[in-house]
Amino acid sequence: MFGGMLAEDYDQFPHGLRVFGGHGGFVGCGITIATGLALGEPAAKVFCTLGDQGFTNSVQGLAAAVQESAPVTFIVCNNGGAVSLRKQSRPSGWLDAGHGEYLDNAAGMRYVDIAEAWGVRSWRVDLSEWLDRDRGATRLETFGQALQVASEETGPTLIELVLPSDPEFWSGVWITEGFEQKKTTPAEVTRA
Repeated sequence: MFGGMLAEDYDQFPHGLRVFGGHGGFVGCGITIATGLALGEPAAKVFCTLGDQGFTNSVQGLAAAVQESAPVTFIVCNNGGAVSLRKQSRPSGWLDAGHGEYLDNAAGMRYVDIAEAWGVRSWRVDLSEWLDRDRGATRLETFGQALQVASEETGPTLIELVLPSDPEFWSGVWITEGFEQKKTTPAEVTRA
């Protein structure tokens, strides 16, 4: 979703910047693909946008980026869990209708701490209090500074954006409605 937002202004990005979304086929596969792109095209600066669950699914890709000193920046959007899966599962009754804690991030998991333990320069920017405009503006400045520093690094970097799971926050950026489906009964399926 974050990558889609970035795509709107892709023409304004600096020359040589490549942005790769982390959900190309498998949630989180972007870490390894972006690492390969950074190694295969060393003149480019590569940014990889991914969600918190994508990071969890593919943390091995971060190990490869560290091992190869890949010049890639991972931007992890942490909204607390698999919000889109929860949204999709409610009307259909799948996955306990989205009420299961297994759709939340693992308790105590901090993406910046994991990256720093592996020697990756990292930043954590908390935008969860998005209604506080003054605080939000300051933190967006911090995010901009982190992006600038990350673009100048020669090895892997990580920026964790802590974002709200509130659907209102994502309005206009992420489809927060429209997944609703009428739950069909076995009799209705048989008649169809």
